[in-house]
Amino acid sequence: MCVNRQNEWRERSNRRIPALWNIPGKDHCDSTIRRSSRLNRPAERPWTEMSAFRERPSETSPAPPRATRISTGSPTSAKSPPVRSPRLIHHLGRNGREHDKATTRTAGRFSPPISQEVETVQYVAMLRQKYVAHLLGSSIVGRLPNGMAPIAIAIHLRQQQAGYEVAGLFTAIYALSTAGGSPLLGRLVDRFGQPIVMLISAAGSAIGFFGAAFLPVDDYLPLGASVVLAGALTPPLEACLRSLWADILPKEQLEAGYALDSSTQQVIFISGPLLVAGGIAIAPSAYVVLATGMFGLIGVVVFCLAPPVWRWRPVHAERHWLGPLRSPLLTVVLVCNCGVGAAMGAFSILAVAYSEHVSLPSMNGVLLSANAVGAMIGGIVYGARVWKSRDSKRLLVLLGTLAALYLPLMLTPGAIAMTVLAFIGGLFLAPALTCSYVLVGRICPPGTVTEAFAWLVTIFLVGNAAGAATAGAAVSSLPINLAFGAMALFALIGFVIYVVGLRLIGSESSSTPAESEQSTSR
Repeated sequence: MCVNRQNEWRERSNRRIPALWNIPGKDHCDSTIRRSSRLNRPAERPWTEMSAFRERPSETSPAPPRATRISTGSPTSAKSPPVRSPRLIHHLGRNGREHDKATTRTAGRFSPPISQEVETVQYVAMLRQKYVAHLLGSSIVGRLPNGMAPIAIAIHLRQQQAGYEVAGLFTAIYALSTAGGSPLLGRLVDRFGQPIVMLISAAGSAIGFFGAAFLPVDDYLPLGASVVLAGALTPPLEACLRSLWADILPKEQLEAGYALDSSTQQVIFISGPLLVAGGIAIAPSAYVVLATGMFGLIGVVVFCLAPPVWRWRPVHAERHWLGPLRSPLLTVVLVCNCGVGAAMGAFSILAVAYSEHVSLPSMNGVLLSANAVGAMIGGIVYGARVWKSRDSKRLLVLLGTLAALYLPLMLTPGAIAMTVLAFIGGLFLAPALTCSYVLVGRICPPGTVTEAFAWLVTIFLVGNAAGAATAGAAVSSLPINLAFGAMALFALIGFVIYVVGLRLIGSESSSTPAESEQSTSR
């Protein structure tokens, strides 16, 4: 009796789902039929449920009603073996809800759920993309003057018997010239392309460093003109690299590229002073200043050898005298990053004050290095995931966390604990900058992407200078622990500016993606 019923069920099911008999695990399905026959269950139910095991639905038979829901966690490849589990088979024939729970638990062992928030991104795979390592490495070499020039100029002037006020004056002139020239060069890149602007500016900056190295120190006017030339014509490598990421990286790796860029930027400010110190030990200071300009020129030449730099074309769009600043949300992002830059500038002065407070001269470099290492690790970890949340909302969380992690520095504990706090305080610095890069690249008006990134660099430098000046005044008039409060205060101001800006602009403006520049490749 049971054999006849089994044959009848098999014939009926074969007419309904002919592809089912060609799948692996047919014998396992037969055992399920025999179990169902002993329990006197309806014949259609097991075969309907077992249709989830098919590699692909048959064109001649309709898909079962639960197939789509059950197969959400199953392997997507048609050649991969179907998911089979004793736990799933055990629940066949029971109510549909219990069966679905078993399927979800079982399938989760074979593939991640579709609603997973983040996915791991392999940095090695990203660096294997064509020209990524070339562009990243050459840009780091070309940006070494950012970390070398202020120290090299100050040491050179001091060795030429110039006073501290003269050394500080020309160092400030160089910083202000760099901040002022970067947006102008970025606008020229958006109009004429990357290679011609960067090569000309790198050559002009190298000439300026040559003059700063060999002109008499007591002749202020030519020396000042050389310093202005060296700073104002600093090649916009940072902005140009970030505008190229969209062309050479897949969309899911774009934020990882920004994160790796902002993390490796810490190498510039760590290795720059070390290179100056090593150069001063083996050569006159004038040659160190000249070598600073040569690093920038060599880096730009190697950078421009990459074909994507020549293939990049600016977007021909309507020009406006405000450039990217006509975007309200972009302006808010720039202003809030001024607070982040001020916090970093304040920390460079506060680290010196703390080293004097604990009578450990080397603590200045230790604290700055710990903060840079924390920023590097935080940026790498942040970029190793593809975030599904909105970048404008994510920046809000990152800025608030950054300000909160600076508050424990006001405790000013011992040297070891202070080093740990400096490391922790840097963990969210690179992620906040990375998220700012992504947001700026997304919301900038068409044809202004390089200038927008250049403005971000400029605003950060301006905030850095303002923070250093304010921290110097705070150290002179306040206890050391309260002076460290200025660092957290600057970051908090940036957070508040961003919150108020989002509130004034409105959620619709902040959540609607603006047209970003997409360069064309030939």
